[in-house]
Amino acid sequence: MELPKLPTVVETAIVEEAHRSNLTVLAHSFTLDDTLEVLSQGVDGTAHAVLDKPPTKALIETFQKSGDFCIPALAVIGSNIEEGSVMQKKYAHDSRAQGLLVKGGEERMCQCLAMTKRSDGSLRHAFDTVRRLKEANIDILR
Repeated sequence: MELPKLPTVVETAIVEEAHRSNLTVLAHSFTLDDTLEVLSQGVDGTAHAVLDKPPTKALIETFQKSGDFCIPALAVIGSNIEEGSVMQKKYAHDSRAQGLLVKGGEERMCQCLAMTKRSDGSLRHAFDTVRRLKEANIDILR
């Protein structure tokens, strides 16, 4: 899964400057490698659960060591991965939604979803990440 990201030096500078200003730093990360990277840079928490690989012992230990929290955003992940496309189409074309959508809204709802290919990630990995973090007493925020 290739997503655009800032150079590490820029990410680190953002974290340092935010902390100097007593701000909480939240990093958006979807992949195991990116999550490990931002945790090592001193962020305070992550948004989104890892979806490209199953959670590893290193991931859990890094969260424990850093004291970071996770906002898994499972609904966002579910609406952004291809495996959810059947459900997305079902909701977009649900008769109860028709009066709430602008003309052509159903197609736009399906068009803006599924940012990853099936091979890029799995909602199961995200669920497993949250379960393992919770078992390790990592703060999970909703």
